[in-house]
Amino acid sequence: MVRAYPNLTVLDTGLLIAQLRGILAKVSQAVQFVFLFTLVAGGLVMLACVLTGARARTRESAIYRALGASGKQLQKRPGWNWRCWVC
Repeated sequence: MVRAYPNLTVLDTGLLIAQLRGILAKVSQAVQFVFLFTLVAGGLVMLACVLTGARARTRESAIYRALGASGKQLQKRPGWNWRCWVC
């Protein structure tokens, strides 16, 4: 067909589709890696925030205790930091 019609361009669509699938597979793997990296980084940041909040509450409890607060008063303190994580 190419010899009969020299002005005609023939493309191997099977080869093009195979190359396109290979490229898309690599892009998909890159996106999945970025997603997992972002998910792990977000989890570490959230863990750091929770631990920092726990240290702050421990420090506040020690200050309240030094000022004469009873155990019941410390237990009645609002735990809004933990409630925010559940929302």
